[in-house]
Amino acid sequence: MLRESELELSRQGLRSFARVISAVRGVLEAQLGIDDIPFPVETIQPIRDFRARTLQLLAETRDPRPKERKALERKGWVFLQTEAKPLAQVIQEHPDHFGHIDDGLDLAAFTPPSLVVAIKPDQPTIHNSFGRSPSVNLLMIDAYSQPIEAEFSRATALMLPASTYAQIDIEYFRQTGERFFGGFFACPLDQASDSDGPLVGRLAPHIPELKLYVYRDSAVSAVTIDMQSGLRGSFLVAAVPAVVFIKESYTPQRKIHSSLLR
Repeated sequence: MLRESELELSRQGLRSFARVISAVRGVLEAQLGIDDIPFPVETIQPIRDFRARTLQLLAETRDPRPKERKALERKGWVFLQTEAKPLAQVIQEHPDHFGHIDDGLDLAAFTPPSLVVAIKPDQPTIHNSFGRSPSVNLLMIDAYSQPIEAEFSRATALMLPASTYAQIDIEYFRQTGERFFGGFFACPLDQASDSDGPLVGRLAPHIPELKLYVYRDSAVSAVTIDMQSGLRGSFLVAAVPAVVFIKESYTPQRKIHSSLLR
């Protein structure tokens, strides 16, 4: 369980990791009313495997069945279709939706798969994920996913690529006339290795004409929060979970390591 792992990590001297586990428990209790979830220390693996696991899951998604869709919709989740397009193509096809785009970004470097994703507009970000490194945001989304997986065996919450996040905002605006991204940016999977890549989001939540911005990670992270444990990230960038459904033929493996805190 998370609580047991927190104590064990403290005994091992990994106090910064233990503090993050404590923060994750706080998120689960505040947002989902869950006090604890399974989180065995012995399942720990390197972060490169954890990020690779998420990328693999994206390649193993399927469309939700009507019963699955209705069950999540009753809980406030909204389903959207996204396409296999690099961010450069998304911007080219929807120029009026975007405002400032930082120069020098390779917006065609990564093409996500076509996905049907579920988002939660009334709770788009994970509480306490602002100011965290991309690695820790991966950890927090994984913990956030566990109670969802317990209820829906083939569902999982994931961090998404930048192009998919941009398409979510475009499609959500098309369907509702509202903007999914308010005054925050999503930490994207294709930049989850702390590289200087594109971040998609908005600087303010209540300005109707405000376009979707694409900033360099280094520009948004110019103002950082040092949490006394090496966990640094922009106070504008957060973990934005989305739920997808995984094919029955694929068996996912959860892989988490203390290097997530670097």
